[in-house]
Amino acid sequence: MRRGSIALLGVLLVLGGVSVGLGRAIETRVRADLPDTARPPVRARLLRYERGWFESSFEAEWTQPGGPRLTSRVRVAHGPIPWAAVLDDVAALLPAAAWVRSEIQILAADGSALGRIPRLPPFVATTRVGLRGRSGRVVVEAYEAPLAGEAWLRVQPGSASWSEGPGSALHVRTEWPAVEVASGASILRLEAFESDFASPDWRSPLPLGQTEGRIASVSFGTATGSLGAATGLRFRDERRSEQGRLAWSSHLEADAVSVLGQALRHPQVVLEAEHIPVVLVDALQGLSAGLAAGPEAKASTWEADLAALQRQLESQEAPPRLRAALSGELEAGAVALDARAWLASTARLEADAVAAEAELRVPRAWIRGPAGAGGMLGLVPGGGLLAIPEIWSDDDDGLSVTASFRLREGRVTVSGMPLDFLQKLSEERRHGS
Repeated sequence: MRRGSIALLGVLLVLGGVSVGLGRAIETRVRADLPDTARPPVRARLLRYERGWFESSFEAEWTQPGGPRLTSRVRVAHGPIPWAAVLDDVAALLPAAAWVRSEIQILAADGSALGRIPRLPPFVATTRVGLRGRSGRVVVEAYEAPLAGEAWLRVQPGSASWSEGPGSALHVRTEWPAVEVASGASILRLEAFESDFASPDWRSPLPLGQTEGRIASVSFGTATGSLGAATGLRFRDERRSEQGRLAWSSHLEADAVSVLGQALRHPQVVLEAEHIPVVLVDALQGLSAGLAAGPEAKASTWEADLAALQRQLESQEAPPRLRAALSGELEAGAVALDARAWLASTARLEADAVAAEAELRVPRAWIRGPAGAGGMLGLVPGGGLLAIPEIWSDDDDGLSVTASFRLREGRVTVSGMPLDFLQKLSEERRHGS
């Protein structure tokens, strides 16, 4: 009996010693990682930290100039058996590096309500951190809060799991069953949100990584019927750095989108950017941070960042390029818009180096009236520039028109014809001259 008591006491002393050691390690990790959770102009700050033998607590805040303030009150039960949390969660008896309960609240800069929105109740989340401290799972409790006027926000319980890889690599998976915003008889509802985020270096000042996910449906309507809905949404966002330049692509597609009874099938939205100098990101972040430091500091920061951007543009071979595209299928046929913009020269950073072009493609069924010139079947409803047959090209996929813009030349062309000429032609035809 005495040997059993001594053995039990020894186990408790060992576990207590490990708990104290884990508490010290958790505090070190929080103080080291907290600044990296914010990007300029947002600033993260630890307000207090109180460490005990088996339990610790701390408060932190995230602020930005003129913006809201996010505060977090955190209670940490130390592992390897977080028994300080057993009264809150029986699962705390399972081995873990820590059991964490967080209360997160969004306030105005002075701690008051956000404009017309009442003082919001805090989000409550429970986190279990794996024994090695490099993985864990967060569960966010159901949330309901009043917004402006008669609006309400309702969020079903959700979860996120994360794991750290070599270096500062990070993977996060998020699942949320439903989010709903209601105002009077109107309801906006999002169902079955899932996402996976992977970053090679979450500490990097650049937003590097890839996100993929899906949303089963997004709907908006009233008690009497639907006003709009989107089903089978899928998205993918990727940002990477290549030789000091940032490349970014974002894709969004859906099975169908309907608004007031009009359906668009298989819509796709594509946004892409390449050869974007990293110093441009630094310049924008520096400008945002300088807004809080006064006019003189802002001007000096912006001038320095602009000079660095000019030097990098002069040294790189490929100019920055942007692209945006939208496509889908209507009852009448396919419709698409593809727009691109770029710096026509990397030798200087001036406004006249900008160029852009866009192509619009529409189904023939949108054209009405007798056949016109240039392969047209008629005129586009609504008149104006789109009613000029000469600007349209007719092929197997439908009708298309291309517009280009080069600020260096000081003119805009549509299908190779100057815009001022087309405006004059449209005016003459409208008046029958």
